[in-house]
Amino acid sequence: MIIAAANYLLAQLIAMGTAVEVLLVFDVKQGMIPTDAATQHTAHTAFVMGVILLTIIMLAYETLGGFRAVAWTDAIQGVILMIGFLILLGIVIHRLGSPADAVEMLATTNQKLIQPPDAKGAWTWLSWILVVGIGGALYPQAIQRIYAANSSNTLRKGLAVMAFMPLLTTLLALLVGVIGAAQQYDLAKDTYILPAIMRDIMASSVAGYCLVVVLAAAIMAALMSTADSVLLIISAMITKDLYARFINPKATEAQLTRLGKWVSLAVVVLMAGLAVGLYHFRDNNILITLMKLKFEMLLQLAPGFILALHWKKLSARAVLAGMTVGLLVAVGLYLGRLADFNFYKQTGIHEGVWGLLANVIVVLGVFLLSSKGRKGERA
Repeated sequence: MIIAAANYLLAQLIAMGTAVEVLLVFDVKQGMIPTDAATQHTAHTAFVMGVILLTIIMLAYETLGGFRAVAWTDAIQGVILMIGFLILLGIVIHRLGSPADAVEMLATTNQKLIQPPDAKGAWTWLSWILVVGIGGALYPQAIQRIYAANSSNTLRKGLAVMAFMPLLTTLLALLVGVIGAAQQYDLAKDTYILPAIMRDIMASSVAGYCLVVVLAAAIMAALMSTADSVLLIISAMITKDLYARFINPKATEAQLTRLGKWVSLAVVVLMAGLAVGLYHFRDNNILITLMKLKFEMLLQLAPGFILALHWKKLSARAVLAGMTVGLLVAVGLYLGRLADFNFYKQTGIHEGVWGLLANVIVVLGVFLLSSKGRKGERA
């Protein structure tokens, strides 16, 4: 779980730097970040400064305020995010047309985007639903928030709202993307659709410029609200689950708090350095790749959380064995890509889903063997 969370933190830091880089130097006419040496240097500087400055801000309020500061800033950033996305959707519909208009335009210009998937594509969609649906439910930072509730009533009310928030925010982003795709921007990458729309809005008027500032704040809020929670959970897992349990069981709460702050500093410096170091090695899909890896690792936790909640006789040994085999299968299949053996492209199903299948089979197998062993001992 620590590895999956660290991977997620790295992705958020790269996204922070990329957002600053694209917002500052993206050229709408060229549909890309210009490739001349001066602009590339400016882009690199913007990326590095974006990572460093936002990391310092995030680390400052988390170190000073701890979990309470993260909770309050997440709430504020969530409000900014919702306001920004609602404004964005309203402006886009006003200037570029409704989603229905966009679909009609795509029907004549790019039918591939609106056609239903073939059989392999349908399996891929089902695989994504499993990966994101189950893996997202096991976010360590989301699980941590459950323990922050002061009563079961507060928890139920919070979950009732929180369950629908990701759907609302991603739906708004999806609608903006569909409308943007219909505008036939001449873009070097599809991921530049949002920057192209924002640059278009910013150039329209002073009011548009001000609104883009709010939108940029919303994007940064979305990234930071996740990154600070992930950093906090990594610190908690290292101090509580590893240090306090195996290294120094007698550690006081003050010692653990102090250690947690140093762990947070070390982790965020390491991840920020890695994000900056990977700048020249990024491909077009690095954020998607990191997101997939995170979800596919979290997917292997499903039997330990979901099955164990409803299956009282399930043993820790069975869960650990299944988790180990699931991770080995998923990682092994993923590394097969290095040998030109891309199991995902051949089947349309993510490696993590195959790992989960092996995981569940091993859990059931170990449970049945253990049950037979106990029955034999009784006999």
